Amino acid sequence: RRLQRLAERTARQTGVEFRRLDVGDLEDEARKALRLYCDAWSDNWGFVPPTWEEFWHT
Repeated sequence: RRLQRLAERTARQTGVEFRRLDVGDLEDEARKALRLYCDAWSDNWGFVPPTWEEFWHT
């Protein structure tokens, strides 16, 4: 419950959206995580995005 309140407050203050993980479609969730990861790191010098296979294996 405490974590839920923190997430709700953070969402209100920042506009960040939280959602439940769909464990029934883990591969799709991992692909979304890979896109998010690459978007977040893309402007960092020297960043090389992992391939899907590298990310999935990790």
